[in-house]
Amino acid sequence: MPTGNAGNGDQPSNRNYEKRPDNVWQKVAESAALRQREQNEIDRQVDRLASLYKVDVQRVRRILESMSYYRTPGCATKSELHDEILRCGVLLRPHLEQALKSLPAEDALGLFENEDLTELTKRVLGTPYLGFMGHRLHALDELESLVESFLYYLGRNQEHIVNTGYPATSFEPSPWLEQWLAKTYYTRLPARAEKSRPQHLAGDAQRAETSAEPVILECTYTYTWTTAAPATDQGGSRAQPRQCAYEEADLLHGLDPDDARRLTEMRPRLFELKVETLKLLVQCLRSRDVATLRAECAQSVGEALSGRGFEFCIGMDRLYRAYAPNVSTETQPSIGGLLPGGLSCLLEVVWHIEQEVRIGTWCRTRKALGPLVAIDPAGRTELTIDDYFDVVRTPHRQNLDSALAVLEALQTQANEARDAYYQEVNKAFDKFYGGSTSRPEDRPEFSRIIESKAQDFTEFYKAELKRLVSQSLGGAPVRKASPVGNVFRKEDEDWTITYDGQSIRLRHMKGLHYIHYLLAHPNKLIHVLVIVWSLEKPEVTANLNHYARMSIEQLEKEGLSPSRWDSEKVRLSVRDCITRAIKKIGRHYPDLAKHFDHHIELGSSCMYVLGNVKWIL
Repeated sequence: MPTGNAGNGDQPSNRNYEKRPDNVWQKVAESAALRQREQNEIDRQVDRLASLYKVDVQRVRRILESMSYYRTPGCATKSELHDEILRCGVLLRPHLEQALKSLPAEDALGLFENEDLTELTKRVLGTPYLGFMGHRLHALDELESLVESFLYYLGRNQEHIVNTGYPATSFEPSPWLEQWLAKTYYTRLPARAEKSRPQHLAGDAQRAETSAEPVILECTYTYTWTTAAPATDQGGSRAQPRQCAYEEADLLHGLDPDDARRLTEMRPRLFELKVETLKLLVQCLRSRDVATLRAECAQSVGEALSGRGFEFCIGMDRLYRAYAPNVSTETQPSIGGLLPGGLSCLLEVVWHIEQEVRIGTWCRTRKALGPLVAIDPAGRTELTIDDYFDVVRTPHRQNLDSALAVLEALQTQANEARDAYYQEVNKAFDKFYGGSTSRPEDRPEFSRIIESKAQDFTEFYKAELKRLVSQSLGGAPVRKASPVGNVFRKEDEDWTITYDGQSIRLRHMKGLHYIHYLLAHPNKLIHVLVIVWSLEKPEVTANLNHYARMSIEQLEKEGLSPSRWDSEKVRLSVRDCITRAIKKIGRHYPDLAKHFDHHIELGSSCMYVLGNVKWIL
């Protein structure tokens, strides 16, 4: 019997086996374990879906097994693997239950059995992408009007932007334009930036009829600045950051004070450069001609900045986009990059306008969507549906299918044109700054510096593939321990929700605000009127004890008497808003949705019954 002792000559007869490195067999074992894990997950999902939705077990099993990562053949390249994953519909597996929720069971199963899985994957994943990018769905005349309004908005905010790098108010019609261009090389991060209730920037509609000023919805920002207190107090313990004036606030972590001073001195010139460039964009949109746009923009930059100033701004763009502070706090989390509102952001907006005129990626997608696009009271364009299954049984499915096909084709075309755009931009700047750099390798290469934050359609579902692969494609997410706990808070226009180590951002909904208010007051019965006032009349909810002592007559004068509100309508409205929000959360975190279903009590008064989940709000 072999002893395994090399000195006895008891070697395996298969020499190839002998030469295989140990990690190969480890990978084989891991692969087998993952296959078994996936099969176990399929078995669990089959039993659960069949029980919940009363569907045929064998049909559900065939569908889920057909969408198996491990049924895909070996692929030589990542591109081949990606194409094979699409063909097999792996990314669709989490969406089968959503289809069963939205459609009759027979229609839902038939959709997954009969449709081409590659195309269905693109449509199912493309719909939330359209929703995420809905604020770009403008026709060209709307885009022209939007840029003109943004110019007026910048004029209103000029003093605050030049002094601090931040706008005093928001630009509600386009969060995208505000995000990319409203700020200008800010050197400090506020601990908080709170927004007031929306109001019209140029008065009411009646005033707009007699004034050239556009009617724009705005919110006023209130910034809270902090600075580190002295390193130690008399007791030897480290003090907490304290509030202070803007001038005393701490600089961005890692930003050299001399660089901060130089950025502050350059802001007036950079602000004027933005204004001049935006005026050029308005002219191009009006004439539908961008033939000379690149050269004119390069000339504007060359006239505004010296060669050294140009290189300095490009270096600062790199610094901001790579920014990640060493210390993460509740008010200032560690960030994977910042938008400085500088040269790179300006050129990115120029590119967006140019490709809309030349190619029409978003305006043609908007046209194909037809009635599926609406404009909200703030003037923002948005998709009127949440997911693909909402339109499967309606005549508008053809609109959505057509729009997604148009978007994919045009974004492919735009991505190819993008490289040529930045190459030409580099050549245009070389005319102004050809001899200004000290070394040839220091010359700026914008195609490497500027990276759009918005993913294109292809990258969007590639990211979904990467996410599922990281979860071993077994169906149930692999949860990672979160160093900051569970988070439910509003940041700018979106809600950040972190649960069990996974994070998402959702667009603002009233229901999310109502849930947040209940989480902030656990184990307390709160009347639905108070929940509504927490959004519409925050000054009331901030002083509930004060208003609780008022008489009915006093409340009447404040417009807060319950008799002036239809409590039943308010109850139904709050219930529906919270229910819709929980449903939306459930598409990402079914376990969290179940938690809210079990722990939020709805009625004339609502309550969040505190469980074993702790929240950072």
